[in-house]
Amino acid sequence: MIRWLGWIAISLWLLVGGIAHAEPLRIVVAVGHGTGAAGEARLKYPQGDANRVARLFQELGGTTKEHTILLFDPTAEQLYAAFGKAQAMARTRRPDEVSFVFYFSGHGDRDALHLGSSPVPSSEIRRRAFEVPAALRVIVTDACRTTDSLRAKGMSAEAPFAIKLDDGVGARGLVWLHASGDGEAAQESDQLGSALFTHYWTSGLRGAADRNGDGLVSLSESYEYAYSQTLLRSARSAGVVQRPEAQFELAELTPVTLTRPSASSRIALPRDADTHYLVYATGSRSVVAEAYGDLQKSVELAVAPGRYLVHRRAGGKGSATEIVLARRESRQLTPADFHEVAEERLARKGGELVLRPNEVDVGIGLSYGQFRAPGYGARLGFFHNEGGLGFGARLGAFRGQSQSNTYDLGLLGIDVRALVEYRRRFGRFTVRGGAGPVGALLSQSRKRLDAARLEQAGYATSDDKSAVAFGGTVFAGARLRLGGVFYTELGLSLDVLGARLDAASTTSAPDGGTRVRPLASGHADLAAGVTF
Repeated sequence: MIRWLGWIAISLWLLVGGIAHAEPLRIVVAVGHGTGAAGEARLKYPQGDANRVARLFQELGGTTKEHTILLFDPTAEQLYAAFGKAQAMARTRRPDEVSFVFYFSGHGDRDALHLGSSPVPSSEIRRRAFEVPAALRVIVTDACRTTDSLRAKGMSAEAPFAIKLDDGVGARGLVWLHASGDGEAAQESDQLGSALFTHYWTSGLRGAADRNGDGLVSLSESYEYAYSQTLLRSARSAGVVQRPEAQFELAELTPVTLTRPSASSRIALPRDADTHYLVYATGSRSVVAEAYGDLQKSVELAVAPGRYLVHRRAGGKGSATEIVLARRESRQLTPADFHEVAEERLARKGGELVLRPNEVDVGIGLSYGQFRAPGYGARLGFFHNEGGLGFGARLGAFRGQSQSNTYDLGLLGIDVRALVEYRRRFGRFTVRGGAGPVGALLSQSRKRLDAARLEQAGYATSDDKSAVAFGGTVFAGARLRLGGVFYTELGLSLDVLGARLDAASTTSAPDGGTRVRPLASGHADLAAGVTF
């Protein structure tokens, strides 16, 4: 019996090991190169686009970091070394278990990709791709082309809908997706923060191209979507038509699934027609994904967990909403979730748009310094800030108590501050700092420590004084967003004020009189607030 159990255990181990080994391997090489040959202007977005493609395949395309090679402004030798590394990875598995994706964003022409002053022939890219022992190789080049030199190498160029690779496991051979056709320029968009074709291809891979709603995006779906949207956007914006092109030599027209958006966090758009959506990472001008609404189904866009700003344009009007997605969370949006925003603000701000720029907070804190006795206080503040420079005001009240060699000292005060600030957001955290003038109304009470003895002798033992103080302040704060419209903040400030209150606050002047002596005090406070 034990012997049979041993054989069963060994058989199960071999079976599980075989299944685990048969898991498909996808290798991705993503390259961004901003410089080209002499006379070619430096491109703005190749590195960001390469990084975007690499992250997307890690999130949705079954690729791991270990099987992703990301290159920024490489030399030809470094690019060839990356192909060699991909070959070594692929040799650890059977070719029918391996797919290889090569992405390039940069300058190019009909014969080569431009890596600075070093052109890499397209024929060399193709040769090295075929040296990677994989069943399927997908090459995507977002670069300009003047003439199609690859037709002479046995590859056929077709319109987008000619690639009919139905849903399934994979095809055998090579597919080359070009961002532009013969003689056409591959365009960049400052509004999108990306090359045009790459933006729509990655948006499609995040779910905008999922026509049948099965939660998968195939190679053909992603290309058809990128083709139609690139063609439409280029004609509308630049007036220069950009027509992507696909070339392929495939032994088997079997299915190719590039991404699985249903396995990630997702934004489900409202069911509506003629409505345009842009998804930004909050605080960024780069568009994460773009799609149009569909009356028949809710279009879902796969994104990494995080905070996003979704722009909506319909009927000539703009609106936006901000959402936070947890890991694998799906959020269904409705038209009621969006707040109306002027079109020009949407276009100007992008993901830096602040939907609730106003805020009110209350806080309590401690103070210490030359001018204020050690004590405590409370404040009420209002600020208006749209993501960078902002302004606001604070009203505060404080009380302090201290003791000198002669007196018990008490201080009461009310202050008003007009503040200018600058802030930066880092996910849920915001760091801010600023400065401004301060005015305060002060009341000081003093009582002699030996009051009992002096009262018996008939002397005055206490007095009260009041004064108006003026000066300035600098402050800094670190804020944590709690979710929704609420936040909490830890703040520090340093005040320098002057007032004619007592001997400690004045000094002798050359003319024999007195003058105000600037005195400093520091404050730390904890506040809670709401945005609107």
